[in-house]
Amino acid sequence: MRAKLVFTALSTLSVVVLAGLAGSAAAHEEPVPSSFRGLINDYTPSGVSGGPYEMHGKWHLELNEFRGTAEFTAEMSMETAQFASQSGQVDPGALGPHTHHFSMTHATISYDPKGCPSSLAPAPLTTTGFVVTGLVHITGNGQPAPFEVTPGTTQLTPSPLTICVTGGAHVEFSNITLVLGAPAAKHFGTQAVHGVVVSCNRAWARESGDCAVQD
Repeated sequence: MRAKLVFTALSTLSVVVLAGLAGSAAAHEEPVPSSFRGLINDYTPSGVSGGPYEMHGKWHLELNEFRGTAEFTAEMSMETAQFASQSGQVDPGALGPHTHHFSMTHATISYDPKGCPSSLAPAPLTTTGFVVTGLVHITGNGQPAPFEVTPGTTQLTPSPLTICVTGGAHVEFSNITLVLGAPAAKHFGTQAVHGVVVSCNRAWARESGDCAVQD
């Protein structure tokens, strides 16, 4: 009889433990996908030297939730907007086309999107998302960007970068904004640079539906 009671108790305990483990596995899910890709298309303010510039590029963001860090890269082409340049309207070569590469590592992740720039009109505004902050190095035509180089030295100064990835009810992660601080803000402006999320994956390259309209 005692053996039967012990067996019954152990069986019950096993069921409870297994149920607990199953519940934990079901409850644990990555808050956001781990890999994002997208495009940038925007203008700088007219107040920057040579502006307003057109900005076109692509970007890639990797999140490491275990460490709470992120890595961001982007490739962008820029040139003075044709409508803003009399000479450029007849000679596209006068628009000063050039390229930039962005690289930010060991950035910090925050899951509170308060303070992120919302999407511009028309409504609706973005309502969900996360924030990545860190220091970014930027090239110019494959060389250190002039605004990064301290005059008279070879020292490079990175710029603060705040990235917001936001979205709404139908696409959880649809928009990206980049806000740059000094010294890069001299060239790109202090306003939010806007772009779109094209795709996102979870661990082991599993495609996520969080960056697309669901049927």
